[in-house]
Amino acid sequence: MPSSESGGTLLIAERFNLLRTNHANLTAELYALLHARDYAAYCERMLEVSCFWDGVGREKLLSLGARWDDAMNLAPPAAQGSPWPSVLARVVGGYVATEIAPRYSRVILVGRNVATALGLPRGWPFFEPRERYLVCSHPSGLNRWWNEPTNVADGRAAVERWLAGLGFDPIQPDGAGSLSSQDWVRSI
Repeated sequence: MPSSESGGTLLIAERFNLLRTNHANLTAELYALLHARDYAAYCERMLEVSCFWDGVGREKLLSLGARWDDAMNLAPPAAQGSPWPSVLARVVGGYVATEIAPRYSRVILVGRNVATALGLPRGWPFFEPRERYLVCSHPSGLNRWWNEPTNVADGRAAVERWLAGLGFDPIQPDGAGSLSSQDWVRSI
């Protein structure tokens, strides 16, 4: 059950690759919901599936001090290198912006594609907060932003300022306050 009742933090990402197990069945299920225009069921299923529960991308986001209670992808799984489905993302993003995101006090948008899909202006700068929204650089292995230690340090400082501005204490660099890996794992 998503913890949206707590008013916590929602992390919204693009999509995951089809390399993981069970994604073929999941993809068919998600496209059936989209075809039926059942965006509520689609988004709830994406919250159940979650994202960034393991791997390098998760570690990069945690290195910024980002923590989240719930996470979801906007688009269904696709083969790596597939074009971003911008029209589909805007439709789902519109629903998420009006129906899902308001349940949370903080929303982290992973990448500019997600930010644009939720209605932020194209090219919105990374780590420049907009009310309770914060756009961070996508932790893809292809994104060279993460290769510069000063970028990560600046991103972490921005996350801390954003949390403080919303009245929350920043996460300590030693990982205090982070959940155990078992708390993060969600099954499909």
